[in-house]
Amino acid sequence: MNCAQKNGIASDISHMQQRELERWVIKKTAEQGCSISEALADYLISTCGSSMNLLACEIDKLCAYMPASSIDKKDIDIITPRPVDDTIYDLARAVTGGNAKKALESLDELFLKKEEPVMILSALSGAFCDLYRAKTAVLSSNHSKLEQDFDYKRYPFRIRNAVRDCGKLELSFIRAALRLLMGADEALKSKRIEKRVVLERLVIEIIAQKGKVHVN
Repeated sequence: MNCAQKNGIASDISHMQQRELERWVIKKTAEQGCSISEALADYLISTCGSSMNLLACEIDKLCAYMPASSIDKKDIDIITPRPVDDTIYDLARAVTGGNAKKALESLDELFLKKEEPVMILSALSGAFCDLYRAKTAVLSSNHSKLEQDFDYKRYPFRIRNAVRDCGKLELSFIRAALRLLMGADEALKSKRIEKRVVLERLVIEIIAQKGKVHVN
């Protein structure tokens, strides 16, 4: 211990905040002779996640694809692979938007990628939990601290998207969806039933809730 105190230092190596990470992406891109806007740096982070190693690899690929150029959104969409989280986000937006065709297509894409049904359900449940937190916070006019209160520091875009999207949804609909998600979780884990059928039925049942009138 004395040796460590004498020869070492204590350092808090925490994750970069969103703005710091955006500036880092812009700097790394510039070092390779390319440029990227702050908005597209944010888009790249939301697409790839906050891992600096992964972001560095994607920046290398983008700059090799478009040397000495200004990187555009279409370049990111072409070069950067869509993560599973993006497909889950598409699924959640299709469900909350009442688009059954798009929701089932997104679900089909996830099954083609061999994603585990339990993981799909978990991610979808997380999206609705985000919406519930955002909606209750907005209704109470207290959403400024959501990022800190629920530890969204590494994924601030999640709560930003939820605050944006929850305005079009009734709180009763989100609550009903959460109850259906809990029921699907129990069915996946305890019943001998085709797991794809459970998720497809869940999607349709949640969408059906949009057409129902609730008192609370």
